[in-house]
Amino acid sequence: MDQKKDKKPSKAILVLSSIIGVGLCVLIVIQFYYISWNFSPSLPYTMFVVEKRGLPQKGGFVVFNFPGKQFYNPKDRFVKKVVGVPGDRVEVRGREVFLNGESVAVAKEKSVKGIPLAQLNFNGVIPEGKLFVLGMTKDSYDSRYEDVGLVDQNRIIGTGHPVF
Repeated sequence: MDQKKDKKPSKAILVLSSIIGVGLCVLIVIQFYYISWNFSPSLPYTMFVVEKRGLPQKGGFVVFNFPGKQFYNPKDRFVKKVVGVPGDRVEVRGREVFLNGESVAVAKEKSVKGIPLAQLNFNGVIPEGKLFVLGMTKDSYDSRYEDVGLVDQNRIIGTGHPVF
């Protein structure tokens, strides 16, 4: 009588296969997502999962590279709420900023440290490839200031999804 032995893979093969499987999953996930932190008081959230592809919708959060020089290093990552999209009209009256005729923010003259702030110098329709973004506090450094301005699509890293 011919008996076949039940061959089971060795523990080493199982462990190695598991490590390779987990590694492949991690590689796939990091191509499309990563974690970003917000340590400023401009938003009530600290941690975001960032989806690297696609553009955020109005009302969502955008993660982008900071373009300016004042207060932050160029290319520092900012997370802000998208309030204006292409086709929306921005109007600056004095230091007050209107979006489609509705007041959305007031640009401060000075930072909390007393440093003068240049307000946004733009009136008109937001062009394709640009977004108007705001933080959720009056002290947020966002599109109401010239140094941040309208966020260009080539600076956008992805859409932020708040975790906590």
